[in-house]
Amino acid sequence: MNINNLKDLVLYQSEELFNVKNKMIIWINGSFGVGKTTIAEKLKEKIRNSILYDP
Repeated sequence: MNINNLKDLVLYQSEELFNVKNKMIIWINGSFGVGKTTIAEKLKEKIRNSILYDP
């Protein structure tokens, strides 16, 4: 599976999160350069009132 397919899969499976009204933390873990920040940025665009913390 390439990185573009993985990003699409993660975003597709997270559709239910976009309308969640409760507070939550989504923790994305993985090796360097696999696209964690890219996926986090895409999720932030879709989940209203979300915050991205990337130290």
